[in-house]
Amino acid sequence: MEDVLSPVKPYLFHGLEVGEITSSQQYQTACPFCEKTNKFTISLVKENAGVFNCFSCGSSGNTYSFLAQLHKESKKATSKESLVEFAKFKKIPSAILNLHGICKSILTNKWLVPIWGRTKSIVNLLSYEQTTNILRGTTQLKQSLYMLESLSNDHSRPILLVEGHWDALVLDFILHRIQKKTEYDILAVPGANSFQPNWLEYLDDREVYLIFDHPEIMKKILRGGYCAQFASILACCPLILRVKMCAVTGPPCVRR
Repeated sequence: MEDVLSPVKPYLFHGLEVGEITSSQQYQTACPFCEKTNKFTISLVKENAGVFNCFSCGSSGNTYSFLAQLHKESKKATSKESLVEFAKFKKIPSAILNLHGICKSILTNKWLVPIWGRTKSIVNLLSYEQTTNILRGTTQLKQSLYMLESLSNDHSRPILLVEGHWDALVLDFILHRIQKKTEYDILAVPGANSFQPNWLEYLDDREVYLIFDHPEIMKKILRGGYCAQFASILACCPLILRVKMCAVTGPPCVRR
């Protein structure tokens, strides 16, 4: 049963209700986009597992296509008033939330935070439960750095690397407010102890400000097969460390 459910878990995570498996090995349900009953299918056939198709409105694609369309339709349906109320709750201006695609899901009524990759295609769609203050990534999808789609190719521009999506949004607002947005790039790790070694490639040959609440996260980044040339300790609590990231061969090291 676990294998049978696997292709639909991302859909279930975002509130899609599925019925019984049909004779053609697919789940059949109402389309979340056009609401036509029993027109939306999700394939369970190995070669096309997780592929959806609506025989009414023509929506189709893989899991990422579904997330992209869910986000698009949810953003269109999110009222200005609800976004303003949420902005007050998070203490982040609604203009910044809107700029980064924050919207309320048409399926669950939870808030959605889209994660785009380097090519500006969606790689995850986070769901935020306001009553519990919990932000979760779509089931079965990999975590990714936040705001990666906005990372410039200008290696002279420092990267501000923070912990958490909301912190990144607040920092983006501050840079806009002081008119310094074009001077820095912002990236965010999903949370404490979530940094992945393969993310280091985005920091290569860049000056990086590590802005975290806990020093263990910094240590994990600095041990990742890269060396860091310490430039200065700028502040403490939250910890802000300015480093120069560069790829090295051999064991990781830190040069003082």
